[in-house]
Order: sequence, then C-alpha cells, then structure tokens
Amino acid sequence: MILLLGIGGAFDSLNSSIRGQIHPHLGALFLPVGIALFLSLPGARVAANWVFVVHYLALAGWMAMSFIVPPTPASNALAVTPWFIVVVVAMVGSVLSLLHWMLYSPPFDDHLRR
Repeated sequence: MILLLGIGGAFDSLNSSIRGQIHPHLGALFLPVGIALFLSLPGARVAANWVFVVHYLALAGWMAMSFIVPPTPASNALAVTPWFIVVVVAMVGSVLSLLHWMLYSPPFDDHLRR
C-alpha cells in the first residue's frame, strides 16, 4: 500500500511537470521508502517514520491554514469551509496512521528480519 501511494504521488508529479507546471506531491516520498521496505533494507523503517511525520505535519498545516485563510467567494463553498477540510484531514490522517501502525506489526517485523 505504501508503494502504491508512492507510485501515485510520483505519477502526479511527473504528469504535472510534463504539462509544464510545478506541482510537487508529498506522496512521491513514499516511492523510495516503499521500495526500501519491500526489500527489507536496514533503516527503511526509520525513513518511513520520517516520511509519515512529514505527512502529518503537512496535514496539520493544511488544517491550520483552512482556519486562517478566509474562503474565496468564487470557489466551491463546500471545498473551502474549514470543517470540510477537517473531515478530509481526519480521513487521510486515519489511513496514514493505520499504515504507520502496520509498520510495527509482528508480521512486518518478521518480513524485516528475513
């Protein structure tokens, strides 16, 4: 699953750069970490922890900015309300925390010890 997040983020970044836009996607950080975890490389779990921390901080910043920056009247009213952002951050954060928790599950420990 972590590898799929990385592939999706890298594809989004590559697709936007082909169109001439600069759009870095934080999900692309999961690609090298996912490969390292798949190969059971030493230090892969530490790198994955740092990538999760970066994503948690980005989600917290996005949620804080939704309360600081006033909504624009020209955009969709539902997408700019701070409470909609809180719900989206809660859903994305719960998926990320589930994946982060799975890094320390006993089956994954067995995978890393191979």
